Amino acid sequence: MNPAGNDPLDLATVNGMMNLCEAREQARLDEAAALTEPEQRKAAYARRLREYYAREGVTMSEEAIQKAVEDYLENELTFQEPRGGFGVVLAALYIHRIVVVSLLALFFVIAVAAVSVELIVLDQHRQQAWRQATGALAAVDSELTSVQSAVVAGETAQQADTRNRAEQLAAKTLPESLRNPQAAWEQEIAKQFSIAGHALTLAREEAGACENQVTGAKDYRAKTTVEWNRLSRQVAEVRGQLDPQLAQARTALAAAQEVGGTQRRFDAWGRQWLGLSGQLTELPPKWKTVAETSLALAATELAQGDTTVQSTLAAAQSAIAEGGNWAALELAAKMELAASRDCQTHEPSAEQALTQAQTSLQQALAELDLENIPKATRQLKEIVAQINQAYEVRIVCRTGYRTVIQRTEHDSHANRYYAIVESVNPHGEQIKRRIQNRENGAFFETAVWGQEIPQTLYQSLYTEKKTTGAIQDLTFGRKEPGYLNPRFTKAPESQHEITHW
Repeated sequence: MNPAGNDPLDLATVNGMMNLCEAREQARLDEAAALTEPEQRKAAYARRLREYYAREGVTMSEEAIQKAVEDYLENELTFQEPRGGFGVVLAALYIHRIVVVSLLALFFVIAVAAVSVELIVLDQHRQQAWRQATGALAAVDSELTSVQSAVVAGETAQQADTRNRAEQLAAKTLPESLRNPQAAWEQEIAKQFSIAGHALTLAREEAGACENQVTGAKDYRAKTTVEWNRLSRQVAEVRGQLDPQLAQARTALAAAQEVGGTQRRFDAWGRQWLGLSGQLTELPPKWKTVAETSLALAATELAQGDTTVQSTLAAAQSAIAEGGNWAALELAAKMELAASRDCQTHEPSAEQALTQAQTSLQQALAELDLENIPKATRQLKEIVAQINQAYEVRIVCRTGYRTVIQRTEHDSHANRYYAIVESVNPHGEQIKRRIQNRENGAFFETAVWGQEIPQTLYQSLYTEKKTTGAIQDLTFGRKEPGYLNPRFTKAPESQHEITHW
C-alpha cells in the first residue's frame, strides 16, 4: 500500500480505462458529425424517438415515427409565432426582466417627481395668492393709518397753535386786529378736519368686512388658492372704492394745512407790525410820518386778512430803517464838518475846494438826503486829507523805470515831453494821488505818473542820464500842507499828466 492508503493500479488497467474514454468521445463526435447529414440525422432522430417511446411504454408504428421525423425536419427552420396566453406573457416578461424592471423604476421615479412638483407648485401658487391678498390688505391698512395719523397730528398741532395764539393775544404780543380773521380761519380748519375724519370713517367701514376675512385665516394654508385669489380681487375692489374717500380726506387735510399756513404767516406779520410800531419814537419826522401811515394801513389789512400787508410792512420797515440810519449818518457828517473847520489853507484853490465840499455836505444834511450824505461826507474827508498832505515829488531814476518820455498826440500830432515822477512822504513811503490821464480823460489812483515838462528840460534830463547814468538833483516839486496840489520847481505849472506809457 502507498502512503495515501490507495492500491496502485497496474499499467494494463490504466490503458484499458483510457481506451474506453477515447471510444466514448469518438462515438460522441461521430454522432455529432452524423447530424450534419440528412439521412444520418433522420436515422438519429428516429432512434431517439424509439428510445423515448420505449422508456415511456408507448407503442408507436415505424411509419408514425418516420412521419414525425420528416415533419420536424421540414419545419425546422420555419418561424412559428407562439400561441397567446398568460404563460407566454410571463415568459416574455422573464426574458426581458431587466428592461421591465428598469422601466417600472423609471415610471415610479417620474410619478413621484410629478406628484412632488405638483404639490410644490400648488403650494407656491397658494403662497403667492396669500401674499397678494395680505399684501394688498396691508397696503390699504397702511394708507388708512397714514391718513388717520395725519388727521390726528394736524388736529393736535392746530389745538396747540390756537392755545398759543390766544395767549399771545391776551398778552398783547399780537395785534388785536388779528382776532376776527383768526377766528374765521379756526372755523374753516375745524370744518376741513371734520370732512377728513368723516371720509376716513367711511373708508374704514368699507374695508372692515374684507379685512375680517383676510385676517381671520391663521396662515396661507387656511384657504385654497381659489379662495385667496377671490380675496385678492375683493381687496382690489375695496381699494378702488376707497379712492374717493381717501382723496376727499387728503384734499381736506391740504386745505386745512393751507389755512394753517396763512394763520402762521399772519401771526408773523402781526408780530412784525408790533415790533415796527415800537421803533417810531426816535425817528425824524420825515420817516416817522411815512412809517406811521404804512403801519396804519397794515393794521387794516391784518384785520381783513389781506396778504398785501406783507408789502405794506416792507414799506414801513424800509422807512424805519432809513430813519434809523439817519442818526449814524448825521453824526459822521457833523464830525467831518467840525474836523474840516480846523483845516488851514494857503491858496484860493484849496479854500474854494474845501468850502464847496462843506457846502455840499451841509445841504445834504438840511435836505435829509440819505443817498448823498455818505457821498458828500467822503468827498469832504478826501479834500481835507489832500490839503493836509505833505510829500515830495521826485524824478524816478532807478533800474526798470524810465526817467523821461516823449509822446505824440493822436489828434494834433504835437510832441509832448514828460518826466516820470513819484510822490514820497517824509518817511520814504509812496503817496498815491488821484490823477486824470490827459490822453483818455480817465482818473487813476497812483504814486508814479508822467508830468509834462518843456522840451529843453526833457533834453537836459535825457542827456544827463545817458551820459552819467544818474540824475544829480531828483527834486521835482513839493506838496506842503495848506495847498491842494504840489508845486513844481523844475518846470512851470502844468496840469498835463499821464498814467500809462
